[in-house]
Order: sequence, then C-alpha cells, then structure tokens
Amino acid sequence: MHPSTKATAAAGTWPSPVTPEKLASASIRLAQPCVDGENTYWLEGRPTELGRSVLVVSDAQGQQTDLTPAPYDVLSRVHEYGGSAYLVSHGQVFFINASDQGIYRIHNDNITCVYQQEHTRFTNMALDINRDRLVLVVEQHGGNEEPQNFLGSVCLTKGELKTICHGADFYSSPAFNPDYSQLAFLSWKHPNMPWDETTLQVAEVGPEHDLSNVSVVSTGFAAFSPQFGPDDRLYFVSDQSNWWNLYVRDTSGNVSQLTDIQGELAMPHWIFGMSTYGFINPDTIIGAYSSGGLWQVCSIDTHSGKHYDISPWSLTAIEHLAVNGDGIVCHAASPDQIDAIIRVHLEPQVTTQLLQSASEISLDPAMVSRASPITFGNAGSDKPGQNQPGTLAYGFHYAPQNATTTLAEGEKPPLIVLVHGGPTTATGSGLNPRIQFWTSRGFAVLDVNYRGSTGFGRAFRHSLRGQWGKFDVEDCVNGAQYLIDRGLAHPGRVYIMGGSAGGYTVLSALTFTDFFAGGISLYGIGDLALLIKDTHKFEARYTDTLVGPYDKKLYRDRSPLFFADQIRVPVLFFQGTEDKMVPPNQAETMVNALKKNGVPVGYVQMIGEGHGFRRADSIITLMNTSLAFLLKVMGQNDPTNTPLKLYNDDQLSV
Repeated sequence: MHPSTKATAAAGTWPSPVTPEKLASASIRLAQPCVDGENTYWLEGRPTELGRSVLVVSDAQGQQTDLTPAPYDVLSRVHEYGGSAYLVSHGQVFFINASDQGIYRIHNDNITCVYQQEHTRFTNMALDINRDRLVLVVEQHGGNEEPQNFLGSVCLTKGELKTICHGADFYSSPAFNPDYSQLAFLSWKHPNMPWDETTLQVAEVGPEHDLSNVSVVSTGFAAFSPQFGPDDRLYFVSDQSNWWNLYVRDTSGNVSQLTDIQGELAMPHWIFGMSTYGFINPDTIIGAYSSGGLWQVCSIDTHSGKHYDISPWSLTAIEHLAVNGDGIVCHAASPDQIDAIIRVHLEPQVTTQLLQSASEISLDPAMVSRASPITFGNAGSDKPGQNQPGTLAYGFHYAPQNATTTLAEGEKPPLIVLVHGGPTTATGSGLNPRIQFWTSRGFAVLDVNYRGSTGFGRAFRHSLRGQWGKFDVEDCVNGAQYLIDRGLAHPGRVYIMGGSAGGYTVLSALTFTDFFAGGISLYGIGDLALLIKDTHKFEARYTDTLVGPYDKKLYRDRSPLFFADQIRVPVLFFQGTEDKMVPPNQAETMVNALKKNGVPVGYVQMIGEGHGFRRADSIITLMNTSLAFLLKVMGQNDPTNTPLKLYNDDQLSV
C-alpha cells in the first residue's frame, strides 16, 4: 500500500526502484523481429555478456531458444551502424558474425561459415532460393582510401562472391520479386544521406545474378523499403508529397502514389533492414505510420490505397514492423510499456502477445511518469509575402513521479532536457527505464523533437539544413522555457544531456547560450572540422547539408571547441575509447580547454566501448556518475557516494 502522505525530499535523493544495476542487468537491446512460418525471430543485445548480440527464436508454443551461442555475436559493421545482420527465409537462417564479419548459416543446430573475406563486411541479405545465392550489401576496406560499397552475390554452393552492381557510394534494400526474375534496390551518392535522396532501381536477374535492363523507378526524393508484392508490383515509400507515403510501380512500369496519409510510413535509414510495412495477403498491407510523434498501425487496401487504423491500438512507439503471410510482429512500446517484441493477431479480434520485453524491471504504476506530448514555439507566418518558417517544435514532458516521495510544497523540480542523436531521427513516447531513473528521483524530463527530427514531414526534417547547432539549440531552450512558464520546472536548475549529434547540441547550447545550469555530453562533437576529417564514410558528407559545404570560418564558428571560454557552467563528458564515429579526441580537446579555462569539468572514459555504451559496467557508471554530477552541481550530497572526479570543482557555485 502507498502511504497517504508522501515524504518530502530534495530532487535527486528520492528512493527509487530504478537502480543503475537493474538498468544494466535487467535490460537488453531488442532489434529486427521477423516471422517465418510459426516461428518468430529477433536479436537481443545483452549487457551482461559484454553487449553480445544473440539471435533468438520463439516457436508457436512460446518456447524460446538461443540460436547463436557464445562466442558468436550477430552484428554487421557496414556503415559502422550495421543493422540487418541476419536473414530468415524459407526456413533457412543466415547471420553476420561480429568478429570476422563472415556470413554463417544455421542448419540442424550446426553453424557453418558460408563466406568470409578479410577487410570485407556484409549486411542486408536477400535469398534467391531458385539459384541458391544470396544478394547482399558489401563494404570493402583497404589502406587509407574510402571504403567501397557495392551489391554482391554469394554462391552458397561454391562459396564465391561476385560484384553485381557498383558505381554509387552506397547501396541498400535488395529485394526479389516472387519468381526471382527481378531485383529492386536503393543507392545514393555523396553528399546525400538516405533520407535526403536515393535512387530506386529495378533490374532483370540472370542465372548467376548478372543484372540487365536496369531502370530507374524513383530518384530525387528519399525512397525507403522497396518490396515486391504478391501481385508482382513493386511497392516503396517516398517523401515526394512531403509525407513518407506508399507508392507502387505496376508491371508496365507506371508509378503512382498509393496512400495519402498525413503521417510518416517510414523512418530515417540509419541502419539496414528497417521495416514499416508488409503484405498479410495479396489485397492487404499492414503498415505503421507516425503522426505528431505517435505511432499507429493500419491496414492498407492494395487496390484503392485507403487505410484503416487498427483498433484498439496502444503501442505508440514503433521501432520495427515485420509482416508477411505468416503473421505480424513488431518491436514497440507505449507510455505504460517498456519496448518489447510483440506478435499481433488481427482475428478474431485485435490482440497482442508479448514475446520478450527489453527489461525485467517491473514498476508500480504509481512510480511511472508517462509521456505527455507538447508543442511549443510558433508556426511562423502564413501571410502573403512573409515566408517565415517558424520555430514550432515538439517533445514529450515527463513530470517527477514517486509513490512515496515528493518535493516540498511550492518547490519546482529541476529539469533535464534530453537531446536525441542523429540529428535526423526522433524520440518516442515509449516507457523508457532510463527516463524513469530520473523522474522517480524527482527530476522533470523534456525529450525534444527539435526541427530536423523525423515523423513530422520532409519540410520539417529539412528545416535544420544549414542551421545545425542553432535551431536545435533554440528548440531546446524554447521547450524548457515552455515548461518553466507553466510552473513545471525550476528556472535556475535546467540541465541538458545528449549523445553523439545530441552531444553536439549540448555543447553548442552551453557555449552559445547562458540558459542552462550544466550539461552532460555523451560522445559529443566539439570540432566540426575534426568530425569530417575523422568520421566514417557513411557520415563523411552529412555536415554538407546540416551546416554547409566545408568552409573554414563557418565550421569554426559552429564548433564549441573554439568558443569554450564562453562556457561558464559545469560539464560532464562520457566517451568510448573505441568510438569510430566520434573519436575520443573530440571529447578530450573540449575537456582540456575547459580545464584550462577553470570551468568545472569531468571526463569519464568507457574502456572498450564504441559509439554507444553496451556493457553492464558502462551503463552502471553512466547512470551513477551522471546522478552524482547533477547532485554536486545542485549542492546536494550523493547518497550513493559515487566516485566523481571533477576538475575545477572549487569553482562550483550553487
């Protein structure tokens, strides 16, 4: 039973069941569910196994089995971010192993290597059962030159790799038609990212996967997830109407828009194998779309294009939706449910079956802070001659929530503004244990979908072009001020936290505004010129659109490192030692500048971690040290006595 009168305590010191140890040991990373026959498959990244990614299968009775025992680690490193590291098709199972990037087959509990080549990575496999071949995306590394990406074909009987299409900088999404006579695929070139502009092509397939009669289906827009339907027509998602909607190419080569949804039937192609729709039968597509930051599943008539929302539906955050004639499975969450792998049944009524949750943490509903969507800023001017784009942005507000403890009467909670990475991605509304870590301790949280985020149309996504480090910062400030004005946050205790591109926004906000009382940067970017010099091929030209083509003065003016003397508030940095996307020198140069300038600064190296922290000990360190940092900045004692080395801590003022 809950006490009728709650105890009062300072924010950050509330007793909470969401401990760092539970976040690490009771949580896994879920990815890429699929259905094949009566079986459901997915990947589990396990922090307690040093982040090892395991392929799991669940049969019709719900019996789960690990298919890839240690030391196998199912992980592709193409584009560094990977994705689509396994394939299940017609009962055959293939996967990419992290250590050697080789292609492996699982058959009768035996695992054998199909193909492996030094300095070569694979992903995004498609099986041609007629010719016993795999088509897949290949990335070859060598010397100091930029890696080469191409579409390849591996003969499963001979163990040979051949190049079948090359010339573009990037390839993805190979898909066969029902009789394997045609292959569709996406490609794009620098400086485009796949959410800027891709080219969708279709080709005829020869006996040894020689491609001929290659034709362009779509170009100039961001196409996504091409799939041939049971009717032999080619379906794909495109944003040419501003919203990511379904289009179809008929057997005569004519292309037309199929759906007209004021929402997004796609998401940014950061990793391979992303899926938002599929065919449950020849007449019906099951799809997922985002509107206003919330996801909905619908059925789509393949003839008329009309869509019908599936009801009841409570899962408002969807990472992946896989559909075929065998069934529907999704990786999804809701404000009351942590992300999970879920089977969806439409008949005789809509029901969901939870197969695996990302966390074993069980929270009392009285401890849960639920996402509350907010919109702030202004929509700009729609008057003739006044083409003002406006400052409208979105986010999810989480109020402090604890069953036993509250703030003293009249006291406003400190606010943590969370900045998602990308920056071309979005934050969702699902129950996130890491956010509950903060809210259950008395902090308010604002998770911001700033301009440039996805889920709000192509125009909104492109509104950050040339303005990275400015509009995103402005939206974080506006969102926090929105909550302050409504009495939902303490005006003097607003902190900002983010990773990768979100870390860049954190450092820019602390450098170019005096709004925040402190910040936490996870593998953030301090010097844009260093970023384009050191980063990997996939993002090598990303800043061309986010900031502009390289110009020494422009990039210097947008780089927090060169204006570090303007930072006057404490900053904590976390950095993986093996990070290839944002190398450690980014954090180290900023830390050294702040130390020299007498600013309170902490630096935590995550040994052996890359871009994102996967190991249990790293997660525990991240959460404990972040809390200790904020408590110290607020002038409060840390009840956990977490070690925290803060340079220039004598300069703290509370």
